[in-house]
Amino acid sequence: MKLVISIPILFLAMLFLLPGNATAYEGDIEGLGGDTHNYLAYDVFAVDSLKPYFNELIRYGNNTNYTYSNWAKHSNWEPDPQHGWGYIFSGNLYNFDLNNNGTGWNLLRGGTTTNEFTFGALLHGLADSAVPAVHDPVAWEYEDAHDYWESEAVDIVPNYTDKPAPTEYLQGNLETRQDALEALKIAYVASYQNWWNNVPPYPSLTELQYTAAKTMQIAADASLKQYFDNLNLLAPSNVIADWTFDEGDSTTYGSDHQYIYTHRGSTNANLVRGWTHGADMYDGTWDSGYDRTGAWHGKLLSENSGGQTYCKSFNWTGYEGQKCLPSGSYSFEFIINPDTIPSTAAENSDNPPTLMHVYDRNNTTTAKIIVRSFYKENIGGSLHDYIIVGVRANNNTWPCLGVDLTNAGFPVAAGKWYYIAIDYYQPLSRLKMMVRNLATGQELEQSITCPPLMQFSTNSEPMLLIGGESDDSDLRPFDGKIDRVRICNNAVGGSERLYNDTTIAYWKFNENTGQLSQNTSGSSSADLQFGSTTSADSYDPTWTTGLYNYAIKGKKYTVSNKAIYAKDTGWTLRDKEKMSPGNSYSIETIVNPTSYATSGTWNNVNPMGLVKYKDSATGGKTMYNIQTFTDNDLHRKVRFYGEHADGTYTDYIFDPQAAGLTINTGTWYYIAAIYTDNDGTGTLELIVRNMSTGSMVSGSTTSKRLAGVTTTPSTTFLVGSEYTTSSGRCFDGKIDEVRISNRALSNAYRLYSISH
Repeated sequence: MKLVISIPILFLAMLFLLPGNATAYEGDIEGLGGDTHNYLAYDVFAVDSLKPYFNELIRYGNNTNYTYSNWAKHSNWEPDPQHGWGYIFSGNLYNFDLNNNGTGWNLLRGGTTTNEFTFGALLHGLADSAVPAVHDPVAWEYEDAHDYWESEAVDIVPNYTDKPAPTEYLQGNLETRQDALEALKIAYVASYQNWWNNVPPYPSLTELQYTAAKTMQIAADASLKQYFDNLNLLAPSNVIADWTFDEGDSTTYGSDHQYIYTHRGSTNANLVRGWTHGADMYDGTWDSGYDRTGAWHGKLLSENSGGQTYCKSFNWTGYEGQKCLPSGSYSFEFIINPDTIPSTAAENSDNPPTLMHVYDRNNTTTAKIIVRSFYKENIGGSLHDYIIVGVRANNNTWPCLGVDLTNAGFPVAAGKWYYIAIDYYQPLSRLKMMVRNLATGQELEQSITCPPLMQFSTNSEPMLLIGGESDDSDLRPFDGKIDRVRICNNAVGGSERLYNDTTIAYWKFNENTGQLSQNTSGSSSADLQFGSTTSADSYDPTWTTGLYNYAIKGKKYTVSNKAIYAKDTGWTLRDKEKMSPGNSYSIETIVNPTSYATSGTWNNVNPMGLVKYKDSATGGKTMYNIQTFTDNDLHRKVRFYGEHADGTYTDYIFDPQAAGLTINTGTWYYIAAIYTDNDGTGTLELIVRNMSTGSMVSGSTTSKRLAGVTTTPSTTFLVGSEYTTSSGRCFDGKIDEVRISNRALSNAYRLYSISH
């Protein structure tokens, strides 16, 4: 354990004991009982490849413990003997789970046993990786050299955050990175000892600080990332690499960032924009992506002074190559939005565009896969839209899977988002391609029989290009946005796919008891609470029989002058963000009204709220508000109100009675708002269907994407009322089901078509 020495005694001792340069820099020396670890933690927070993990932890917890300042504060606690870089790498980190209680991931305080660590303890261990001594995985903290350096207060404070992240310094598998880190530490210790003993040549204190910071950051990049991935914090364990292209976020990464990090996955396979590590004409640009994410934007040669834009791997070893071209089953997934679709079948420097190319720079006859995105083929004198993938198989053949999109009835157009997957399932020797329109949900799959991929050798020089065919010739760039590229070591399917489960939340209200209704399906964990408190009160709806099993029942405001509703409870930031989809969406209800207002006057009983989502924080908006009401012509209508990020709003009223369907009391209806996006603008459709007769009508208007929540939102999600206050506007009747989806559901997938 570190010796805790009072500052006056320590400084007095240093005047007599510290040799060489030490007395000149005593203010820069660490060792005062560990109080500088909180500063060192911020060097770890500054590692770009780890930032998404920290952000996700903050979102995951949604409470005051999950903050940078709290983690830094708790990094001062000594978790002896299990810390230091040797422990970080030993594998022992992986024996506890992510939680917020007294065991495992406990954010409140350091622990005393192997399984009681805080995140602060991990940060402490990383900080000690910069100590000029060997943290041996067996000897731990009690190693003599470490005791000597710490007891003599000779650790340097490497609080040096304005240098670049160390990603480019460390590549290869875990063992390779451990060796590289050890070599760096040995060189660092030797330099430090020369400086300490005043033996030239020795570096300046600033250089030592930077080297120490770099050592610590490399330890974080090499080990903490693996720890996060082991916990499946951002992705399941089958993910090899996942590039999200969010590095254009200047708040997180600064302006015009050059690197694309694999934030999720088992390899350290990062990319760089363009030809060099500095800005150049081959970089492409950062842009907005699908569903409020970031994207990389490639250009045609004619748009870029004849130069090809691309993102590429750098310093990859055969290890990364072998991982990214799996020997068994695999998947390559893409989310793209083309600016243009070629208008000719003639091959030239722009056509066909290249989505991804993986090859060996040392040997062009070995491992290889190439994906050409939407282009034209001349089929019997007609131009057809095509997409193709070619692979180098392990029997040295060159199987190609080309999909005739036109012949399959799958239209493609510029300015729309598509999901493309290349899946290989080894047990069946099946290579499959899937294309999906992310706005409409239309899908197309075709497959061929194919051997497994040929592998890179250990002396290969792997090259992975995204958005271009070659890094040494200007050929066939992808023209448009690339939001996501992911590589997995299995053939993904269903909810594993990048576009995720369609359902965000689905409340069936089948509990028939208690104060909570659970989200029974979807990508969000959001539950609903009855009324204003966790205990029963006069604001609660009641349980009742529904169309399918059970339902909740509300009453109009004037019955008790109380708003009756179910509302969000305990939602994390991730839940709050998901509940306002950033692209196409569907908001569905199944309801049975007991009464309607008898006049068109708007008051506390008219209109009646069905589903409302609002962010009351500064700058927040009403994302959506769906109501049914009696209008001045005494028709019972449906209204949608929603605000957009640009300050505009959609306020659309649909009259089902004028369209041939009257909403009657005591009858079950499907009422939904479905928005189909077309790259920022699109069509909003309001649908009313009589669940008994099947009669259905709809109306539509032009709309835009929903606004998102603010950075620190104060949200209210209501079912069965527009307000929680005396304004009322509660729904008088039964609500059986409510579902929120992140795409425009077609007829076959709506609540009235699925099994319950």
